[in-house]
Amino acid sequence: RAFAKVEVVFFSGAAEEETRQAEILASDESLDLALLKVKAVPAGAKTLSVLGEKLRETMPIHALGFPLGEALAKETRNPAVSVTQGSVSSFRTDEKLESIQIRADLLPGNSGGPVLSETGMLIGIASARLWAKQAGYIIPPTDMDRFLAGRLKSSNVQGISNQGDRIRKRINTMFIDPLEAIHSVGV
Repeated sequence: RAFAKVEVVFFSGAAEEETRQAEILASDESLDLALLKVKAVPAGAKTLSVLGEKLRETMPIHALGFPLGEALAKETRNPAVSVTQGSVSSFRTDEKLESIQIRADLLPGNSGGPVLSETGMLIGIASARLWAKQAGYIIPPTDMDRFLAGRLKSSNVQGISNQGDRIRKRINTMFIDPLEAIHSVGV
């Protein structure tokens, strides 16, 4: 499979800023998520852990991102990360958790950035801002888990043929499986 190339900036806006090439291993437009692989992560870069405790309304949050993007950058570097404080304001459900509404002033450039608990644990990814100020949505951890777990994207049946007392069908399937967790499929 062919992978798209993107650049990932570490320590954005700081003197030790570094840019690395990354591959897009998987993406899902319906979830607005992508999984990137960086070959050489700089020393000192840290990963985020997903919050293990239950989210609750009024829980304080911190949205990280680059609001207004390059408008806040210095001439020789990318912009420094901005931190916006807020809180969880609502859980939007329709048989399952669809989205988490937050009270935080998300601006263009926050989308795709991590949203953290007070203890620095990942609770979601900033995805949208409502027309109202200080109302936005984040992609919930359940969608991130579903994205990483792998699932069927599409399937179709082709080439149905009769062979005596047997019917033969060819089923084409496409999976979104970023961690290559799906090892077999049965029909």
